[in-house]
Amino acid sequence: MKRTLSLCALVFAGFALAGAGCSGDPNLEGAKLDLRNRDYPRALTNVDAALAKNPNNAAAHQMRGEILSAQASASTDPAGASRLTRDAVTAYRRAGELDAKLAGDVNRNLTILYAQSYEKGVQAYNRGRETPAEFATAISYFETASAIQPDSADAYVSKAYALISASRQAEAIEPFQTAIQKGENTPETYLYLAQLLSADSTRRGEAVTVLESAGRSLPDNTDIQTQLLAAYVAAGQTDRAMQSYQTRIQAEPNNAVYRYNYGSLLLAADRFEDAVQQLQEAVRIDPENGNAQYNLGAAYINQAVVANTEIQAKEDALRTQRASISAAQRTEREAEIKALVDRRTGLFRSATPALTRAREIQMAAGTQSQETCRALFQALANSGQAQQAQQYSDCAGYGN
Repeated sequence: MKRTLSLCALVFAGFALAGAGCSGDPNLEGAKLDLRNRDYPRALTNVDAALAKNPNNAAAHQMRGEILSAQASASTDPAGASRLTRDAVTAYRRAGELDAKLAGDVNRNLTILYAQSYEKGVQAYNRGRETPAEFATAISYFETASAIQPDSADAYVSKAYALISASRQAEAIEPFQTAIQKGENTPETYLYLAQLLSADSTRRGEAVTVLESAGRSLPDNTDIQTQLLAAYVAAGQTDRAMQSYQTRIQAEPNNAVYRYNYGSLLLAADRFEDAVQQLQEAVRIDPENGNAQYNLGAAYINQAVVANTEIQAKEDALRTQRASISAAQRTEREAEIKALVDRRTGLFRSATPALTRAREIQMAAGTQSQETCRALFQALANSGQAQQAQQYSDCAGYGN
């Protein structure tokens, strides 16, 4: 891009050189000519000579920034271009400090440098899809862009994605965090950061904090809410997860995902009756959720196992005490045992429809599960349906 500038300014690669001014210093005049001829080493020698005479020469610092910027633009070496760009930034900023009238030109030139570094980073990132080594180049350019405009969140986010693409996931945490501090507020940034933190078992509490902050900022984003609940579980904050699910289910009683997740948490916490209630709702709302169907069946079976433990304890006690208790007491205890046996049988029978549906969904998806077959075999065999149980013996691994 070319621009028409004042009489004493140069037109070069789109950089605004206003502010360097028409100087009587022969070194600066020579530097301008050298810059026009793209003789950058000679131009720097001249401008440095001007600065040796007067270190507070704002026009010379401005000119030095122009020369270094031009060198950086022409460089094919990413590391060299980054160094030159950073030196140019230093020169521009010094010029602005020495002469407030140059502030507008300095800010304009810094904006151009930022845009160039950022664009080169994007180009390198896109090349990285074919040549992975280019991701490192992209990281370097995004770091330079951040140094030019440290309050701009975009370069930090882009650097983080480049680090992830370069398989340097742990290093991506810091730029994501910085981007959020600088005002970045997209769901993807929060979600990626939380995933990276959750991958480190020592930082899962930080993932919760990030997602809680995201939830306050973006309360209607379901992905953030869902990942927050998972983060609670991963961080061992089960009670907070359950409380959060209760709140969300009250607000959205027909949300099958919330019902399934909450029911699964209750199942893992051995709260089987509560788990059954939530999972029944989950499969009512979404009958095609094979995992919810399986967990519902598992909740019934686990209840049956608890009943079986009670039965064994009562039978052992009765055998030990039979001779020392009255006939009425024996009858009462036998009735209690029978009631538990009936309950156990009923629970195994209740598990059968959900497990059968879970297996049908798995088979339709081409994913036959031995675990589901074993659960079905157990439910049928223990509910007086031994013949039906045999059809699952092979897939359960019990066949000959």
